[in-house]
Order: sequence, then structure tokens, then C-alpha cells
Amino acid sequence: AATTLRNIIGELELDSTLTSFYTQRVGTGKGRALVIEVNEGYSAYGKLKPFDIIISFGGVETPTIEKMRTELFKHRVGDTVTLEVWRDGQIVTVDITL
Repeated sequence: AATTLRNIIGELELDSTLTSFYTQRVGTGKGRALVIEVNEGYSAYGKLKPFDIIISFGGVETPTIEKMRTELFKHRVGDTVTLEVWRDGQIVTVDITL
């Protein structure tokens, strides 16, 4: 089965007014992925937090959700990737296993 963003981190707001409003407001650009919730049992649980904005995936800047998906599909299940996320006014690095 294909790996999806939902499989990796749980709930992710992919395309909504909330994402555009929030990411523009904090100055990260309006097309980035905004984490809404990370459910227990997912590899990113305890690492990503609600309202994290994903800035890069695997060392590649992801200014759009589509770009993040492209980078995701370059990896396999079991790979560990580094994400940079905007959290509370700073960039935080998070490693997750796909």
C-alpha cells in the first residue's frame, strides 16, 4: 500500500482556509502543510505538534503540500527523514520514521 501523509503523522490539514490563514499570518507562506493533530500510534506522535508548519521534508524545502508529497514518495517505509517545522516562532528539527 502507498504511504500517505495521514499514515505517517495522523491528521494533517491539507488544503483549507485555516491553513492559508494561519501560515500566512506567521509568515511561512500560505501553501505549506499545517499539522492539526498527531494521533497516538503514528511515528510522529510526540514529535510533531498541532499547529506545526512543515517547512522541509528530507532536507528539501516544501513550500507547497504538493512538493511535500513529491518528497515523501521518494522514500520507502522504514526510512527515517528529517523534517523542519515552524513551531512557536522558531524552526525545529524532527526525525520521523516512515
